[in-house]
This record gives sequence, structure tokens and C-alpha cells, in this order.
Amino acid sequence: VIPEDQRNSPEFVLDVMVEMLKNAATEYEAAIVNGEFVEIVEYQDSKGFVYYADELYQTVAEAKSQADPEGHQTITDSLAELKTAWPAIEPPEAPVKEPSEVYSLVSQIEFSK
Repeated sequence: VIPEDQRNSPEFVLDVMVEMLKNAATEYEAAIVNGEFVEIVEYQDSKGFVYYADELYQTVAEAKSQADPEGHQTITDSLAELKTAWPAIEPPEAPVKEPSEVYSLVSQIEFSK
């Protein structure tokens, strides 16, 4: 339903990506109770959102890099760091990152878009 030129627009893709990452952060936080993962599905959903957001970013990364090299670098670095919170499809015994760290990385991406 969304026109192709809009779907391929870096601004549109970045907006969608940030919303997905915000949702991932919320689900990541919801998966944790008392310092351990108790909601496995929420952990796995959040991992999927982050990895798909990264795939989406790759579709506009070149354009972003040319238009805003510093913003591109922040987004690339933040996505790489964000992905470390999900080392595998099954959650680790304890969170690799606190939810606040995940939210912070998502904010860095949002402010660099």
C-alpha cells in the first residue's frame, strides 16, 4: 500500500527502524524479571526486531553514509553494540545488557537519524 518511492526513502526507513527498535527495547525489558529472563518469547521477539531493523538499515546505509557520515557511524556502531544484548536465540542466564543500556542505544540511533 505504501508507494515504492516512500518505502525506499531513507527518512521513512529510518523512522520505521527506530519504531521497531523502541518496540524491541520494550519487549527486552518485559522479558526480564529480577535480573533473569523469564519471558523467552519476548526476548526472542525483541531479537528479531533488532536484527530486522539492522537489515532495513542496510537498504539505506549508503545514502545515509553519504548524506551524514557521522550519523551513519553512530547508527552502525549503536546497532552493532545493541545486537550484543542478544547473543543467541535462547536467552543467556543473565542479561548481557540492562534494559536502560538498550534504551540508551536506541536513543542514540533515533537522534542520529
